[in-house]
Amino acid sequence: MDTQAAPVSLAWQDRMAWLFLVLFGVLQVCLVLSFPGTYDAGDSVMHFQFARYVPQHPENLFNHWAKPFFTLMASPFAQFGFQGIKFMQCAIALLSAWMGFRWAKSAGYRYPVLFLPLLLASTEYFLAQFSGLTEPLFGLMLLMAAERVQSKKEMTAAWIVSFLPFVRTEGFVIMLLYGVFFAVQGKWRLLPWLCLGSVVYSLFGMWVHGVNPLWIFTENPYGGAELDNYGQGSWSHYFIQYTYAAGLPIAILTWLGILWTILALVFRNRITISGLQQHEVAKDWNWTILLPFMVYFGLHSFLWATGKGHSFGMTRVLIAILPLGALLALQGTHGVLVWASRWRYLQIAWISFVVTYVMAFPFLPNPASLHLPEDLQPSSDQLLLAEAGQFLQSKGISSNRPVYASHPSAAFYLDVDPFDTTSFRNLTHVNGVVTPGSIMIWDGWFSPMEDGVSPDYWRLLPDRFGLLWSKRIEPDQAEVRIYERK
Repeated sequence: MDTQAAPVSLAWQDRMAWLFLVLFGVLQVCLVLSFPGTYDAGDSVMHFQFARYVPQHPENLFNHWAKPFFTLMASPFAQFGFQGIKFMQCAIALLSAWMGFRWAKSAGYRYPVLFLPLLLASTEYFLAQFSGLTEPLFGLMLLMAAERVQSKKEMTAAWIVSFLPFVRTEGFVIMLLYGVFFAVQGKWRLLPWLCLGSVVYSLFGMWVHGVNPLWIFTENPYGGAELDNYGQGSWSHYFIQYTYAAGLPIAILTWLGILWTILALVFRNRITISGLQQHEVAKDWNWTILLPFMVYFGLHSFLWATGKGHSFGMTRVLIAILPLGALLALQGTHGVLVWASRWRYLQIAWISFVVTYVMAFPFLPNPASLHLPEDLQPSSDQLLLAEAGQFLQSKGISSNRPVYASHPSAAFYLDVDPFDTTSFRNLTHVNGVVTPGSIMIWDGWFSPMEDGVSPDYWRLLPDRFGLLWSKRIEPDQAEVRIYERK
């Protein structure tokens, strides 16, 4: 007996997928050209800056925090400005959607086209397309590795996984997971290839820049002493945040897909993993989809609950596993179809409900919805930094004066090379030798949080610094001040 509703033919689903992606691509282009936001005012801009200034500072390609492989991929796009890196992220999203669709179709799912809205309608994933963040590329590479394993191209999968740590540090944990996977299968010859990325970057870092060949470990920005200002929280934090990252319907379907997969493993002879009719495909599912999702999710839950790893409890780190979460949500969708196998009209109603609710949810009034166009605009502190730059220009203050700032977007809006220490320095150097006439840009978040420069610091040194300009946006408590070294 067929356990699922009669599907729309796969040929039609191919056409539907292409039409969906073309229309979504047109929407992406319109949004990139119409809105100047960066999604995140900190790391998003910094990753863009590292990629943008690679021609002037080739050492950026070996900066551990910036993620070398991401910087390499993003640099050609970043030369066209922030819009360039947005177009790269949009292409990554489209490729991820197509890759997940192909995976689901090859695995035997009856409705693989459902993967597209399950991914692209995820709230945070949608917004991350207009950022300079590393998470979308990490998610794409997870999908590519899973697809290569499914296609029996395990060596290519090993190569892809080997470069994951140079997109996000969690890649080291995924490397270990794939190592166990290959070892369990007795494919020992694949294990050395999981080290390919580390060997390449170690050798190039040593030969090109003369750094310690173990720099990928010794310069890990998350391996040092813990910082008190990053805080910690509850074990349930990321379970709650996943709802905000994916949206309520996709989150529920994701957890349902995980539950269905676990039941299929426990009751192997009574429940099959819906859609995954081949034993080998079902086995690969557990190792390349389910476990990477759970390991990544569990790692961040542990780091935030224990206050380790410089975790800040940010929702956006979950963007990296939303492509895997979309496949799990697809699994949850089909799990209900299996349960309702005797009621065809109930199955049709379920599919219709899922598609409608998933696509409508980001626009319905709820805490996890999109807020357009505000979400695509610069943040309040970025708007203040842009005003600060206009003020300096209007007063004829030379752009070649040294600038000291903490905010990652400061150099971006002042159009200053943040890696040229003669023109731009961090506010942590404010207590050192500062050239008279230097411009100090203090903001209400990064300056006290990252550099320890409190709002009262300047009041205690009136003979050294004079206030030129300040502005505060009360609802957001965003504040920027400009001081001049006397």
